[in-house]
Amino acid sequence: MSTPPAASIDPVAEGARGDPNRDNYAFAQTLDFGLELMPLLSAPFGFDITRTMVFYALARASVSHLNHHNRPRDEAVDGIFPNDMRRPVSILSIAGFLGMPYETVRRHIHALVADGWCARVGSREFIVLQQTLSDERIASGKPAILEAMRTFVARMRSEAVSTADGKGDM
Repeated sequence: MSTPPAASIDPVAEGARGDPNRDNYAFAQTLDFGLELMPLLSAPFGFDITRTMVFYALARASVSHLNHHNRPRDEAVDGIFPNDMRRPVSILSIAGFLGMPYETVRRHIHALVADGWCARVGSREFIVLQQTLSDERIASGKPAILEAMRTFVARMRSEAVSTADGKGDM
């Protein structure tokens, strides 16, 4: 099954591409959405945004080889891949992905290990375990995060439709 071209799934009307008003509106809405998510995502980590980014980058990197289907997978138990499917990740790869200094990422990963958020595998790699992602401190924030995402997507779709219909400006 092939993926449709990006233009056919883009919620923004074709004629509006490159419109500075639309682009700035979309950029501002995306920033607002990101800022709204930060306290929800970072609460389990004492609102330390850098530690939050390192944790989630590590968690996602360990399953990146499984996520090429862009849909829920049967192998995931309650939406979380089991430990035997996860791959350990190096500090260097997380630092490169985030564009952060190696030492900063190393320090945060070692703190995450000390706090039980991730585990060391061998001498240079780390992994976020399935049970960690099922932890109530992570799971409790999911409903608010998903609601914020639904609201953001609905707002962006609504604006794209109203502008495409000529009923609104951004």
